Formats: sequence, C-alpha cells, structure tokens
Amino acid sequence: LLDNADSDLVAAETAAGTELARGVATLTDPNARADPDGARLAAWSLVHGFSTLWLNDAVNAETAAHDPLELVERMGRMLFEG
Repeated sequence: LLDNADSDLVAAETAAGTELARGVATLTDPNARADPDGARLAAWSLVHGFSTLWLNDAVNAETAAHDPLELVERMGRMLFEG
C-alpha cells in the first residue's frame, strides 16, 4: 500500500512511474500513441495483475514453467500490437 510518509516508497513509486512512461513512449501502436495515459494504466494493470497471480502461485504448472518476463512481454505484444 502506498504510504506517502515513506520517502523511500514514494521515490520507488516515482522511479517506477517514470520507467513505465518511458516504455509506453516507445510503443508504436496507434491506440497507445493516441492515449498514453490509458496505455500506462493498461501496462501497469497487466503487470500488477500478472505479478499478483505469479507470486500467489495462481498460475498452472505449464505457465509457471516459463520465464515470467517473457510471458509479460508476450501479453503486452498481444495488447499493444494487435
């Protein structure tokens, strides 16, 4: 949970947001380019949801056998490249 009184947490949130914005700015998908705020939210939601599933062992064994970063990149391509 975000605690604005925790300066380390606020700095980490800012750094993550900056990196996310930088990544979204490289997208060539016309929908992402037209709505970068929506693309940032979609990307953040995708990674957050997948991370939660992964960390809670809520994925099947076949999925868990893959590299999680590879899976997130694959999902991102499906969403942002059509």
